[in-house]
Amino acid sequence: MRIALETFNCQEIYKRITDDQINELEENVEATKVAAANKDVKAFATLDHEFHLAISEFAGNSEITKILLNYQDHLRRITLRHLRKDPDRVKKFYTEHVDILNALKTKNDNCSDLMKKHLYESKMMYFQ
Repeated sequence: MRIALETFNCQEIYKRITDDQINELEENVEATKVAAANKDVKAFATLDHEFHLAISEFAGNSEITKILLNYQDHLRRITLRHLRKDPDRVKKFYTEHVDILNALKTKNDNCSDLMKKHLYESKMMYFQ
């Protein structure tokens, strides 16, 4: 379900994302870079969810945002468990966020494919 909702969000915003919204995502990604370098999985998990939530808020679909907010604690626990299993995964997730951000910055429609790949691979890694 999350893959469908978040790829939809990317599809909704890639053509109309504003400079202010890009700046907000850039600040998040910069903080994520620090958390990844320090292998601070707790900070990384928080920033990860803020990144995904920001994209949802930018898309403007309050129903999707509500769904993500309702599952936020659950998703954060899963992310923490996932990253504590292998803290080096933060680097991969950070790189994927950079790729998504760059696609949004250039108004490239493959941001949806990047989001789908990011969420799918993260789910697959969790079950390994």
